[in-house]
Amino acid sequence: MTISSRSDELLIRPCTKQYKKMVAAAPLFLIVPAVALVVREGLPAFALLVATVLSCVVIMYFYFRGVYVVLTPTEVGRSGFTSRRKMWPRTDVAAIVVGHIYLSIVDSRSAENVFLLDRAGRTIIRLRSTHWAQEDRDALVARLGIAPVVHPDLVNPPEFAKVYPKALPWYERLSFAKMVLLTFGFVILLFVVIALVVAMTL
Repeated sequence: MTISSRSDELLIRPCTKQYKKMVAAAPLFLIVPAVALVVREGLPAFALLVATVLSCVVIMYFYFRGVYVVLTPTEVGRSGFTSRRKMWPRTDVAAIVVGHIYLSIVDSRSAENVFLLDRAGRTIIRLRSTHWAQEDRDALVARLGIAPVVHPDLVNPPEFAKVYPKALPWYERLSFAKMVLLTFGFVILLFVVIALVVAMTL
């Protein structure tokens, strides 16, 4: 956490320690398909897997390097992978909702989520405990001076969306059946890509 006394600005950044904890607890259903592909296709699949992992590492490096949330006396906002800020007036924050939500409908891991919502219930900024330290989330809420509404139960994303329909992106609101179909389609696409890579190396 960084506090600029010159401008009374609160600036917080994602916490790599929190993210590493989340990655280390990755469920088997995310790991087994990758191992199965390597066993089935051999070296080309392994090379593609390594390239994918390295790409993810590079993306996350720039994420942790560039992303931050900032709160000034008049505005709140965040940056993306670049240092460019997207800002909203502090008066746009109508409510703060804290909810413990499963990472997905097919993942048993959960995270505390802090949502800054506008008057229409849309998310302005969302902080998850998988990426943001507890003290930083608490500091942001305290600085905003809005009493948070705490969702009482641990729920999956579609259940949370029944109460706050505009807080989550569309892919998190998918039902279990639709999420399974989406995951299955992704696995099929991955198989096709690897098959094409293998065919090109023959």
